[in-house]
Amino acid sequence: IRKASDEGSLAVKLSLWQSLAKLDEDRAILLLEELDFSASDRSFVFQQRVPIEMKEDFQNGMARLMEFEDPEDRVSIILYSVLRLVPLELEQKQTLLAQAVTDLRSIQDPLSRVSLTSRIFRPLSQIGSDDIVKQLVDESVALLEKSGDSPAMQSAYGALAEQLAPVDPDRALLLADRAAPMFSAWIATGIARHNPVKAAEMFRAYQYSGTGGSRLGHWYNVPRAGYNMAF
Repeated sequence: IRKASDEGSLAVKLSLWQSLAKLDEDRAILLLEELDFSASDRSFVFQQRVPIEMKEDFQNGMARLMEFEDPEDRVSIILYSVLRLVPLELEQKQTLLAQAVTDLRSIQDPLSRVSLTSRIFRPLSQIGSDDIVKQLVDESVALLEKSGDSPAMQSAYGALAEQLAPVDPDRALLLADRAAPMFSAWIATGIARHNPVKAAEMFRAYQYSGTGGSRLGHWYNVPRAGYNMAF
């Protein structure tokens, strides 16, 4: 890690540091202080310290989390790091998710807010906060309705319906009508266990499209999801 100091090796250095943190958290934190990360990279790296500290002491981890002034940063840390890496008690999850909901509602950019909001549906549903999920969906739809009907908005509807499908399949079906066609297969995957007939209809109507950007890597899941649905 110390030798990976030139600019071309920055990604390698970040990756190595993350790997070290999983193996030896204390040593990783000590080493962190001497690495010459740029300001933006240091922000990224310090985000990794939140779940590390939260494993040891939940309150210390929450204090570290609140050091990030940008609510979008805090939500991202909770959804993409803490919930995946830290075993939490129910009360701790409730505290974290309540903070995430508060931060989500303060994000100004509609697309960023809706994108992150879609990721919180399943964690909220797992702790029995279905009423909050409904409120967040209503708020997201209201934001999107004010933002027009561009391809970006159609993709936002798609992401919203995709993440909502396993939680509230009926509402997801309503949103699917506004979503970009490329999302239909993923939405159907989430609906399959609740409404296999409708999911089968969506799979039959699904057509491969070469316009998927970074999501093209997930196309292979479509036939696999259809196969799993049958069983």
